Amino acid sequence: MVEDVTLSQIDDQTYLKNQQYRRADRLNARTSLHVRFGKQDRNWFRFLLDTIPMRGGEAVLDIGCGAGRFWLENWALLPRNIHILLADLSAGMVGDARAALVDDERFAFLAADAQSIPLKSGSMDGILANHMLYHVPDIHLAVREFRRILRPGGWLCTATNGAGHMKELHDFIGMHLPDSYPLAKGSERFTLENALGYLSPIFETVEIHPFPNQLWVTETDALMEYLRSTWMMEAVPEEKMQKLENEIEGIIRSEGGFFISTLGGVVLSR
Repeated sequence: MVEDVTLSQIDDQTYLKNQQYRRADRLNARTSLHVRFGKQDRNWFRFLLDTIPMRGGEAVLDIGCGAGRFWLENWALLPRNIHILLADLSAGMVGDARAALVDDERFAFLAADAQSIPLKSGSMDGILANHMLYHVPDIHLAVREFRRILRPGGWLCTATNGAGHMKELHDFIGMHLPDSYPLAKGSERFTLENALGYLSPIFETVEIHPFPNQLWVTETDALMEYLRSTWMMEAVPEEKMQKLENEIEGIIRSEGGFFISTLGGVVLSR
């Protein structure tokens, strides 16, 4: 078994609901950095769709759905005969998702905690948990809930990051803000490396599908917007953020961009 580690605000549900994920703007800033500046031929959303064993006719739960951007990005590729329940701890996120997808009869919406999902046992064919399990206070409890509501033969797709994800950016911030930047890296609570410890005791098969990528960020504003959106940078004084922005601007001007290697991935369990 894997021991849960509490990392400040990363699993504080009150903070997550009322501040970090109250609405979609912060999440959008982080997602957009990867979409706009990633060097892979296909972006994360398409990779995720290609990896999920969704063929049509299923009932699928997206827990921690955010504003539903995964479904919006892949809307034209989705099966017509599918029922998708978008659920999130944040009622604000669910509201944003509903506003974006309300005219599509395939979608329904629910505010719910992954640790106690108000659905019948065996009611879902598949579950998507995209970059959200490291926010859950009791990850083991959430995984058991996922297993409970899946039908026999159902699948669980959990997405997260791996070791070294955005290392260059973390190293850069740690060098310039050693006293202000908590390098806790909240996603270490659930990673590609430790996912088996959570999932293999519950599911018969667990497969890991990595998605390495490289970002070449050519806009200072985009990188600063990303940083300002994170829970880790909220306590950094503005004067220090301005100095950091000047350093990033200098690198982009002299080198043409800021290089960041990333490692995400999908853990597919059945």
